[in-house]
Amino acid sequence: MKEKFKLLNIYQKTFIVSAFISLIIFILMIPLIVFGYGEYSFGLILGEFINYMSYMILGFIEKRNSTDKKITTWMVVTIILRIVILAIVATLVGFMYYRHDIKVFNIFTLVGGYMIPLIIFIIFSIKERNN
Repeated sequence: MKEKFKLLNIYQKTFIVSAFISLIIFILMIPLIVFGYGEYSFGLILGEFINYMSYMILGFIEKRNSTDKKITTWMVVTIILRIVILAIVATLVGFMYYRHDIKVFNIFTLVGGYMIPLIIFIIFSIKERNN
């Protein structure tokens, strides 16, 4: 199993590890849903989902020839698009939360959920650079 994990590219490794960590965090946050504070758990899931989709797409794009100019352009577009989507979603969640008192997602856990895969990606990048 370790050999197969080592053969994956950095985006796929990030997706697998951060999905596992996020699942553990969500399981630990189930009591919040039971006691009526589900917006924290749901915000975390939404933030992670935004980042996961990006890492999956980047993983599939990089599987192709990464020296191709089109592939590099698509990777940059995907990274910028991820940040734009986070900004739009965070604005909408904040607007719903503070203007209309619709508490489905928490804006702070949304950003926190977005940061979990990003931190794991940075750790894998540093580890890969040192090897």
